[in-house]
Amino acid sequence: MSLGRLDQSHIDLGLVRMIQLMERLGNPHLDFKAIHIAGTNGKGSTAAMIDSILRAEGYRSGLYTSPHLERFSERIKINAEEIADDVLERLSSDVKEAADKSPMIEATYFEFTTAVAFLYFARAGLDMAVIETGLGGRLDATNILKPLVSVITPVAIDHCEYLGDTLEAVAAEKAGIIKPSVPVVFGKQPDEVLAVLEADASGKKSETLRFDCDYRRNSLPEGKFQYKGISIELDGLGLSLVGSHQQDNAAVAIAATECLSGSGLAVAEPAIRQGLMSVFWPGRYEVISKSPDIILDGAHNPAGVGVLTETMEIRYPRKKGVVIAGFMADKDIDGMLERLAPIANVIILTNPGGERGFDPQGKIGYKDTLNKETELIVLPDVEAALSRGRSLIGEAPFMLVTGSLFLIGGVRKRLIGEL
Repeated sequence: MSLGRLDQSHIDLGLVRMIQLMERLGNPHLDFKAIHIAGTNGKGSTAAMIDSILRAEGYRSGLYTSPHLERFSERIKINAEEIADDVLERLSSDVKEAADKSPMIEATYFEFTTAVAFLYFARAGLDMAVIETGLGGRLDATNILKPLVSVITPVAIDHCEYLGDTLEAVAAEKAGIIKPSVPVVFGKQPDEVLAVLEADASGKKSETLRFDCDYRRNSLPEGKFQYKGISIELDGLGLSLVGSHQQDNAAVAIAATECLSGSGLAVAEPAIRQGLMSVFWPGRYEVISKSPDIILDGAHNPAGVGVLTETMEIRYPRKKGVVIAGFMADKDIDGMLERLAPIANVIILTNPGGERGFDPQGKIGYKDTLNKETELIVLPDVEAALSRGRSLIGEAPFMLVTGSLFLIGGVRKRLIGEL
């Protein structure tokens, strides 16, 4: 059964179909231990770090993330290896057979793929699975899990049509993954978000670990950092991923692994150090080539773009480059362009593609609202945008491609193919 036949754009949040589908499959989600991760920004990177640390300790670790960059199989991994095509086909057929039984369960694309992942992990004999939510938390298909630890990375406004248009509303949806008496790790949060999360955790009698309170990280020279947590203190930690925000994510990941100490899955200091230094998360501040630097980063909301530009300003002080950006139509395009302008001599706005891709033609006159030093060029075709970007690099120190992961995946495949 081909996953390509399912409508990827259809979103219908809820748990009833997923519960029914899991029951028909024998409830595979109850057959493996899990860490469950929600949040607006950083949840994929945090998941990858936890998975890398677990593997460095010698555990057999599963990782489920979304969306993918180039291949669907990137979403489902065991010990860093993507699910094989024949296994994916076989499991998809098993899930389809269960869904098609009378009465038929009309599962969404994400529900179907989540069922495939859970079935795969249940049959693989894992020590731990690291599971990232798809959208929100409370009604996300992954929220049938009974995890050992829950994690909520930084929360920001995004997907307003599904999660609400205030931070408090979004936080309430993310808080839905908190389970009674299960410890929960909070990443760095705005005060209004933290208040919602803490109230939910308190009502469920869940132990909370708060960033810069119960655990913290401090920057050190030469890109190193220090972690002070529940029971450990680590100095001189290194990280393969770039940016202070990734150090924050690393602290969240370490705190989550600390919570495992009472479950027979302890993680020692060498595994933490090795896991952080070896983690690879493509499309997140990924430097594809040097001199000039060509950087790919899937920042796709104003908060994420803000973190990206802070990193760029640190790495390229008082310097500007060429930015190619493409976003989905339901995003705050203006807010992201305003944040990108300070690091760009020119922004080339393109269409990332897909049914939800934003048509940039409507932004032709938008340059009047950007700072006077930043030129805005509208080129809906990605190939044309890349060509123009390269022609404009000149003496600029970098070309940054950012926005939708749909855009990043396509560009990454092409650029790596040229190397």
